[in-house]
Amino acid sequence: MSLNKSEALRIAEQRIHQGQTSEAIAIYKKIIEADPFDLTTIGALSNLYVKTGRIQDAIDDFSRIADGYLDKGSPIKSAYILKKILELDPRNAPAHVRLGEIYVHEGMSEKAYEAFLAAGTLFTKKGNLADALEANKAAVAADEAYIGAHKPSGPYPLAYYPHNLHFLVAAAHAAGDGKTALDAAAKLRSCYSRQPGVSSVWTQTAAARPISKR
Repeated sequence: MSLNKSEALRIAEQRIHQGQTSEAIAIYKKIIEADPFDLTTIGALSNLYVKTGRIQDAIDDFSRIADGYLDKGSPIKSAYILKKILELDPRNAPAHVRLGEIYVHEGMSEKAYEAFLAAGTLFTKKGNLADALEANKAAVAADEAYIGAHKPSGPYPLAYYPHNLHFLVAAAHAAGDGKTALDAAAKLRSCYSRQPGVSSVWTQTAAARPISKR
């Protein structure tokens, strides 16, 4: 027998009002099994998981919604859902990366570098050095795209960009990627050469420290 979605949703809402959340969750799951792309019902199930303290289940479902919106060509809606994931789990590094990728696609370079930088910091704290390096590379790439497109003056090219290069040098050293560390150090030297009287211990360390090139 085919599922009557409207009737099933009505019953699920009734069960929620009666405090029978387990029954409501079971109904929502049946609806989603019949229609895996029903983002509205997935969202309702995720919100119900949050209310009942099943945070990881909520995050898993929100991730499915975010992917679904991307598949349907709605990156802004996907970004909104990823932000909901980060509200539940601010230390979710992969969600920061996915959000950064959307920001890059939408030309929002400043937000992109913030997302990638957050991801890089979280990956580093977890000891995931390879992913930390990739996140920091993405942060610097977002900076360079923004600077190339908008030619900003002031703190962005003189502070934010060098700041991210610092992180990239550190991440590359930690991951044993000598080439990336030296390339980033060279970019730092170029930044500081345009600022008379300013130097950085990072550039000196990166250039002097022996490290294997990949």
